[in-house]
Amino acid sequence: MIKSTVVKALQVMLVMLIATPLLAQSNGLENTFFESGKIKVVMGVAIIIFVGIAIYLFRLDKKISKLEKEIYDEKN
Repeated sequence: MIKSTVVKALQVMLVMLIATPLLAQSNGLENTFFESGKIKVVMGVAIIIFVGIAIYLFRLDKKISKLEKEIYDEKN
């Protein structure tokens, strides 16, 4: 279980590293957020959403692992 979680985390980091240069392009909307000081709010919301999804997936993985273990124990 821990090994699969680590592999999943590494996959997510790899995707983030690949996608970062694509998202690094500057545009008018980004400049507007920087000038008005709202970029901190946008980043805060994005981080909260990302952390919430990560926690949800971690808990879901634990629940699925528990159910798989119960099914395996019932068969034996």
